[in-house]
Amino acid sequence: LGRRLPGFKYSIFDYYHAILDRVSNPKKYGFMNGTSACYTGNTPGKTTTKPSLCSDPSKYVWFDSGHTTEACNWQLSKLIWKGKKDIVSPYNVKQLYELL
Repeated sequence: LGRRLPGFKYSIFDYYHAILDRVSNPKKYGFMNGTSACYTGNTPGKTTTKPSLCSDPSKYVWFDSGHTTEACNWQLSKLIWKGKKDIVSPYNVKQLYELL
């Protein structure tokens, strides 16, 4: 787009690899579990008779089968704001803001 629209600035966040790294290396990011969900219970497409909630969601990457926890979202938001070019490019959001 930058070539077609002179002066256009944008940011692309590599969500897939950011999540994959946390799932594969949870301890590196302060999580105790990268694959299991904190909440196991009734979700769309899945019904269980005994829902369960972990004692500390901040230790999990996943809150349920489709949503990351607040702790994980906080880490991802910091990457979007000032992450390095390997995860957010050609600009992070902080750099875009500074261009104003």
